[in-house]
Amino acid sequence: GMVAAPIMKREPFDRALAGLVGASPAACRTFAAVLDEVYADKDAETWGGVLRDHLTAMREVARQRGVQLVILSYPFHQALVEQRQREVAQSLGVPFVAIRERFDVELQNRAAQELFVADGHCSDAGYAIMAAMVAQAIAPLLRR
Repeated sequence: GMVAAPIMKREPFDRALAGLVGASPAACRTFAAVLDEVYADKDAETWGGVLRDHLTAMREVARQRGVQLVILSYPFHQALVEQRQREVAQSLGVPFVAIRERFDVELQNRAAQELFVADGHCSDAGYAIMAAMVAQAIAPLLRR
């Protein structure tokens, strides 16, 4: 049977917020509220525009340096984040690498602990899959 990829754990983000030196409590509450929405898979408009703007800015910086932006999905399920990543990749005309879809397939035959470490990041084996997928995606760009 299919085993869903884990969702990135929230605790590292909360620890980072708690450790922000000099940040106002109001700013920390705003950041936490955005994370709440991301993790609840809702209200993409509150953070989705910022994600789009940041990816667009990254594409411009890359283009100025003669570099092609490639957008990857995360290997775990964050449906609205992934949807926005796909939309932005399409609108910018840049490649999109469907990491999460591949991990869904891998997790049919592999334990999540083989591909992810305790905090939800990839293990070496998980990052090896991502690296191979990115290499495959950029190979045609390097031949230009």
